[in-house]
Amino acid sequence: MKSKIILIAILLYVCNIAAQDLHKITGTVLDSNQSPIPYANVFVTSEANDVVDGTITNEEGSFVLEIKKGNYSITISYLGFKDWKKAITTTETLQLGNITLEEDLNQLDEVIVVAKQKLITRDGDKITMNIANNAFAKGKSATEILKYAPFVRVDPSSSGISIKGLIVNILINGKRTNLSNENLMSYLDGLGENELKSIEIISNPSARYDAEGLGGTINIITNTPKKKGLNGNVNSLAIFSKFFSYSNSIQLNSRINDKLSLSAFLLNQDTKNLSNEDRVETLLSPRTIYNYVKVDTTESSDLFGNLDLSYDITPTDELVLQFRVLDNNNERAQNNNLTITDEQITPSTGIYRNDGDLNYYAIGLNYNKKLDTLGQKLSFITDYYDSDRESSNEYENRFFDQDENLIDSNSRRSIGNTSFKIFSSQVDYTKPINQNNRLELGGKYSSVQNESSSLFENRIGDEFIIDTNFTNEFDYDEQIIAGYASLGSRKVFKTKLDVQLGLRVEHTIGEGRIEATNFRLNKDYTNLFPSIFINKPLKDNKSVGVSYSRRINRPNYSRFNPTIFY
Repeated sequence: MKSKIILIAILLYVCNIAAQDLHKITGTVLDSNQSPIPYANVFVTSEANDVVDGTITNEEGSFVLEIKKGNYSITISYLGFKDWKKAITTTETLQLGNITLEEDLNQLDEVIVVAKQKLITRDGDKITMNIANNAFAKGKSATEILKYAPFVRVDPSSSGISIKGLIVNILINGKRTNLSNENLMSYLDGLGENELKSIEIISNPSARYDAEGLGGTINIITNTPKKKGLNGNVNSLAIFSKFFSYSNSIQLNSRINDKLSLSAFLLNQDTKNLSNEDRVETLLSPRTIYNYVKVDTTESSDLFGNLDLSYDITPTDELVLQFRVLDNNNERAQNNNLTITDEQITPSTGIYRNDGDLNYYAIGLNYNKKLDTLGQKLSFITDYYDSDRESSNEYENRFFDQDENLIDSNSRRSIGNTSFKIFSSQVDYTKPINQNNRLELGGKYSSVQNESSSLFENRIGDEFIIDTNFTNEFDYDEQIIAGYASLGSRKVFKTKLDVQLGLRVEHTIGEGRIEATNFRLNKDYTNLFPSIFINKPLKDNKSVGVSYSRRINRPNYSRFNPTIFY
């Protein structure tokens, strides 16, 4: 029954699109230096000199209009330039190409034009905060701006960013960062309003996005420097409580020449934390008192670098090379004391130490192509991520009698190694069918190779002996092949409803192995992820809507390991 309803809706939807007999008029408005003129007025009049339709050019100077078949006159005007007029006949798509406006020397020598853009707009599955040239964002970092974003909560104490209480996927220009919460917050603190173009808040992601993650997605879109020169900012933070911690970062942006631009972010951070716990619990029958005291000290050092190199092959073709690297070291020491008092007093102490190292690098290549001035575009995104994590642990427990004489002890240690090699490649295609309808198609392939090993040893006498019950090697490989289609429309069925329908298909193949026991974990399945968004615009910039999409949470690959880890 559901399939029939969806099929009927799609058929009616397509019929609604086909029923509109409109013809497109496109063009790009330039000045005498062949630079685009944004916010120029474009309007079409009939033979009776009545205005039929109008618009303004976007930031690239491009415009698109849709009118019925007939004879018209098109006029383009902008303050400081002479009006450009032309008689036109629309029988099919009319491409006017580049239109150069001539300066009007009789007007003012210098004119400042201020165009206001809505801070928040809704389009299908996402809410967009338009940061560029918006007075609200002046002097604010990306972190501060996110505090005002709809549905979003930023918690500085935990370095967490959530939507409706669930941790979100953070994308930078459509790609995952693979950064820890702390490093991500530092990176966003270094992004000022000059580096930001817009922020997309997607609380209920559509078919375009990975099905993983119940918390939604935030996509932060950065600016490419347009003027030659170097700009950036330096941040330094020092905190002294029980220990001294500091963080230094630098954000640089440079337009090297007309085609090449560079964006870089460097972070050096040292943190020390101390947490104490003192807890007493009492059981009445039989009367037993548990007195627990813990002192936990953590030290961490991070060195992170991010480099984006953008090259404009042509005005419509852009190539972006991205490189990220991280070196993280942390040490943790925990002292635990537990005293149990019943008929006698039984003290015990526990000492835990951990040393961890995480190193990774990632390299990506993006290609973006504008196919026309109507908004038709094609993009390819590839990314390779390679990480290694090593963790060494030592545990020691001592038990005493009420006279504090040692009666028993145990000691163990472990070493854990985990490595990931992740490759992903995706293609996205956007096609505006007309002014009110848009089609999106795309696909993605991702491959994960995960190798993990754990070595446990118990002290027996003066020697450490391998504990075979907990020592193992576990490998997991996974491939995901995905494809999606999404169709969005405004003013459907003359009800002024905005509707977006989508379907994502993901096929997953996975295999886990423990060679020592011949254990095998195999996965081979296909999942469908439908989505639908319906929005009704109201007066005074208000709207009401309903949305549905199917999402999943993928477990961490190490959780597939069937061996208990303490």
